Amino acid sequence: MTRRPKRASYNLPLLARMMRHIVESEIDRGRSPEVAARIAAATVNKRRAQLARGKLVCKTRRGRVTCTVKRGPKLVGQGGSRRQWYPGKKTRRERYVCLGHRRRFKAKAGLIAHYRGWAHGKRRAR
Repeated sequence: MTRRPKRASYNLPLLARMMRHIVESEIDRGRSPEVAARIAAATVNKRRAQLARGKLVCKTRRGRVTCTVKRGPKLVGQGGSRRQWYPGKKTRRERYVCLGHRRRFKAKAGLIAHYRGWAHGKRRAR
């Protein structure tokens, strides 16, 4: 039996990964990359606000139910720091990755051309 080669993993924060997935799905639906990024940022900011308020998470293990409050960083209006991560914040060199194909690009233009050339997962009819 032969082993499959290990896929490269990309260590992106949860909200950054969420933003990438939303951007890709909106582009697949036919929206422009700018509009897709705006929709994704709004969705991720909504998630950040939910985590700042706190979310009750209950798990059942061996017949016991344990509930904890899952919290994220506070929003600035609620006493949080202004030096937090937010969608689109430039921390280091941005990684341009197609999560559907696990392909990396050096520039944003290459990623957008990839989105145009593929019907994300399906080759365009010639």
